[in-house]
Amino acid sequence: MSKTKILIPILGAAMLLVGCGGEKPGTEITLRISCPSEDRAVTDWIVQQYRVKNPNVKFEITEIREGDIAQTLLTDIDTAPDVFAIVDDNIRELANGSKLLRIPTDYVTRFTAANIASSVEAVKIGGRAYGFPQTADNGYFLFYNSSMINASEINSLETLLAKAKTLGKQVLFDYANSWYTPSIFFANGGSLSLDGEGAQVSNFNNANGVAAAEAFMELAKTYAGVLVPDSGDANVTAGLMNGNVCAAVTGTWNAPTVQGELGDNLKFAPLPSIKINGVDKPLGSFRGSKALSIKANIGNKLAQALDFAEFATGKEAQERRFNVRQIGPSNKEVAESPAVKANLMLAALSEQNARSVVFSQATTVSGNFWDPMAAVGTCFKNGTWGSGQTAKTILDAFIAQLTNPLS
Repeated sequence: MSKTKILIPILGAAMLLVGCGGEKPGTEITLRISCPSEDRAVTDWIVQQYRVKNPNVKFEITEIREGDIAQTLLTDIDTAPDVFAIVDDNIRELANGSKLLRIPTDYVTRFTAANIASSVEAVKIGGRAYGFPQTADNGYFLFYNSSMINASEINSLETLLAKAKTLGKQVLFDYANSWYTPSIFFANGGSLSLDGEGAQVSNFNNANGVAAAEAFMELAKTYAGVLVPDSGDANVTAGLMNGNVCAAVTGTWNAPTVQGELGDNLKFAPLPSIKINGVDKPLGSFRGSKALSIKANIGNKLAQALDFAEFATGKEAQERRFNVRQIGPSNKEVAESPAVKANLMLAALSEQNARSVVFSQATTVSGNFWDPMAAVGTCFKNGTWGSGQTAKTILDAFIAQLTNPLS
């Protein structure tokens, strides 16, 4: 994970927002912000646009992935960025741990009117908002190279893997990663929820869950070397571009890089089905979004942080992010634009959300879910449940870990 800093001087007359604990007019202030490296160009553009009307604000930009910012805040909130991009499922833990600023009502009223309802709900805990909606496309679906695979071969995972094997190619699916592993269980009626106290609830160890796990384990063993986990972003993009990979389960963030090499041969589709007890069941997925949040101890930079966060997640910024990176906007006006409506990748994501079981990671998953789920994924990766273990005993242990992390 790269973390580089650059200090951008902002010159000119003072035009700062005053109030809410902000500095007096004419006072120079530095906002420390973070974004993932792939969003750096867009973030730089947003900063340059913002500085036109706010010339006394300086920016120190750190590159931190949205999924890694939680650890940064938990480790040392004082040295953490002031404003940061964050994935929605991290908001609950950080808000409950008093690491995130509660967004004032007037800002919430404005972004609620401007953004898709699911992205607004994703930043709320107990009805209170802890971030500004920024995207509405943090999910996964299928990328495939249409010069190798045709549209009739992508609906079934078994068919796709058989074709890949004949071609001597790989299908990347990071099923050992606990963000992707649940799709196997979602296919056969698996569910996740949070109880009234925010504790994790799941039925992955029932008969349907066991059947789904056993079916996928057989596929993982049968197509070892063809169906490949450990498929991080670098492997996905490199594999698709060099022709070693014919299809991959991934998300919008990898599309611009791959399209630069494959062009029109890069196609998108909902996730394929998997055969469970003789019945084809479409793989499910998580639906997520990303936000811009502010750390709780922002101090006398509060007014500027709020003002910048609102600007950086507004219509103009989201439109820019879509144009540059094809990132699905949460802003309703941008989402309804002809360019977004015509985007085939976002259409595939929308179809995935419509045709399969999809869970909002922000409202159905606790921080205690990921490690126990990863242990199940590791069994799939190893091709065995372990000595003396079965799918049922492993899934029972998974459930026990959800209710008692020390068990």
